[in-house]
Amino acid sequence: MRLIDKNLRLFGKIHLLDLVPVLLIVLVLAGVGSKIGVGDIIYSSNTGKTTMVNIICETEPYDMVMLESIKVGDVLAEDKAYINARITSSEIIDDVVGLIDNNGKEVVDINPIEKIARIGIEIETTFEDPMYLVKSKDIHELFVGKKFYLTTQNSKLVVIVTELETID
Repeated sequence: MRLIDKNLRLFGKIHLLDLVPVLLIVLVLAGVGSKIGVGDIIYSSNTGKTTMVNIICETEPYDMVMLESIKVGDVLAEDKAYINARITSSEIIDDVVGLIDNNGKEVVDINPIEKIARIGIEIETTFEDPMYLVKSKDIHELFVGKKFYLTTQNSKLVVIVTELETID
């Protein structure tokens, strides 16, 4: 007995085209089940210790108007709600760029158009060894090198974490 006969029947009993809707239903149910069954680890986790963390971030290069919108005391926001994080310091510094001159040599100089900002933020996290977790869709895990949107009432800028220390 062959697996599929000349009439496209599996074991001579079930037509292969009859299996297509059944397989589609199984795949849809599996997809829905995986979306419903898998929760966000940050929101479902309550085992870690809540702690305040001080982070230092640097923005990507922006023009001065964008950087001046960052104010000490601003609260970070997300999805029309505030999170427990506050800007503690903001310093605008020169952006250094590397260029190639007409002779093919690399030249390092200050970007004449854009600057970067070094921003201090105090943020509430949950420490679950070895990771600091934030109840935020944008930030999630907090570590040096993490890139995220710094959103306040007046600005939305891309930043990268350069330093992280716990507040005692």
